[in-house]
Amino acid sequence: MTGPDEEPHVDDFEDPEEFAEAVGVDPTAEQIDEYLAETEKNRGDDS
Repeated sequence: MTGPDEEPHVDDFEDPEEFAEAVGVDPTAEQIDEYLAETEKNRGDDS
C-alpha cells in the first residue's frame, strides 16, 4: 500500500474504478501506462 505522500499505484487496487478514483480524473501518462501494462499482465495470468 502507498504511504500518505506517495502517488497511488496500480498494484494497490484490484478494481479499475477504485484506481481511477484514487488517481483522479487526470492520471499521468506514466500511471496510465503502468495500469495498462499491469492489466495486460493479469489477463495473461487468468487464462
